[in-house]
Amino acid sequence: MKKTLILIPFCLILSVTVLSQNLGIKIIPAEYTSSNITPLIFFAGDTLLIECDTIFVMNKGRYQFYKNIHFAIQQDNDSLCRNLLKAYEIRLIDHENSYAKLLENSRTAEKTAMELVTFTQNSLANTQITLNNTQNTLDKTLKNLQLANEHLKKERWNAAGKKVLIGVGGVAVGIITGVLIAK
Repeated sequence: MKKTLILIPFCLILSVTVLSQNLGIKIIPAEYTSSNITPLIFFAGDTLLIECDTIFVMNKGRYQFYKNIHFAIQQDNDSLCRNLLKAYEIRLIDHENSYAKLLENSRTAEKTAMELVTFTQNSLANTQITLNNTQNTLDKTLKNLQLANEHLKKERWNAAGKKVLIGVGGVAVGIITGVLIAK
């Protein structure tokens, strides 16, 4: 399964590379999968056209490892084979442990990110509610201030109007009294 998952992106990258380059195309024939010919060597910039159903690509270090095992088996040197296999198994275990740690760290980071997103969404919702309540309070306060201004204007008019009316009434009483006395 892992080989298939690795092979798919590899094939996609190779397809893009083949389409983007016209020179340096190297063809891997269909009969290569069932042959015992030596491995093919490719270099940076080579474009591959794979006509067979499956191809495995390995780096120089891995190829050297398999070459050493093959040489040890041909020489029938059991201790060298065991040492090589043990080194390979240790390397595999190290890689598996590293992958497990990376996966665990990734899951922890994802969980933390999701918690942060949830917290932020809740915080934004609470902030929006607070802003709406503040806006409503400000609107009510503005209406109350307008009503208070209107009452103040009425009271000013009433206070000034009463004084004017008392003054006019006093003048009228004075005039009436003056007219009555003069007669």
